Amino acid sequence: MTSAPYRLEFSSAATCDEDVRRCEHEVLAHWYGDTRELLDSAYGPYEEQTGFLSVTRDDGRVVGACRIIGPGPRGMKTLADIAEPPWEVDAGEAAVAAGIDPSRCWDIATVAVRRELGAAGGIVAGALYYGMIRGTQVNRCPWLIAVIDRRARSLLAMLGLVLHAIPGTGPELYMGSTACAPVYCHIPDLVRHQQGTNPEGHRLVTQGRGLSDVLLPPDAALRLSTASRSALLTPAALRGGHHVDVRAEDVDLLVTDAAADAITWL
Repeated sequence: MTSAPYRLEFSSAATCDEDVRRCEHEVLAHWYGDTRELLDSAYGPYEEQTGFLSVTRDDGRVVGACRIIGPGPRGMKTLADIAEPPWEVDAGEAAVAAGIDPSRCWDIATVAVRRELGAAGGIVAGALYYGMIRGTQVNRCPWLIAVIDRRARSLLAMLGLVLHAIPGTGPELYMGSTACAPVYCHIPDLVRHQQGTNPEGHRLVTQGRGLSDVLLPPDAALRLSTASRSALLTPAALRGGHHVDVRAEDVDLLVTDAAADAITWL
């Protein structure tokens, strides 16, 4: 029996291997100049609510990483960020208008795939996307939010993954990327739409059936153990914030199989 050359794993911030954080930092530093200190400052307050999806190659090298912020007392980072410039909206009202339940939501903070992979980057990206979607289902978090580059959003729509602007927000110049927009989706609706409009994308990303080169984890291994999921956003949790990395550079590798180093999603 031949083993898969890649494996997808999920861990809490407390149990995350340092190589996963190193992968995230090295990719983001390459594209945006982000320092480890900047990442720690931006995401440190959410550490107890944080989990990492990671893809490891059979030689032990971590080649893909995704930082996820789950429900907890600090609330959602994207909602905190939209209360600040350049958007400055009432995050609580925006969430209510969109129907987002912050106590049942995943905030996708960063996604990084190493440049060295070439066309194999599409496999790694697909595995991370699978982990995001399946992870929300396993953890009973039907909402997903992020700040995303306009180009990445368009490319994801080509895969049938349609994201909606958080009410009161729009594309803005943000953290070195042009036209970044806060977005959300309701996962059950997202999956139904994708299944109807892009069956192949649904098979690859949502069902994981096209990821034969990746050892996918059982559902139990996708459970995120963090701070209490019953915590709701408070005004304090909605203030401040510094969302850094959900920016797109070459998200089209899943569409074109082109080489890429950083994918910022979602």
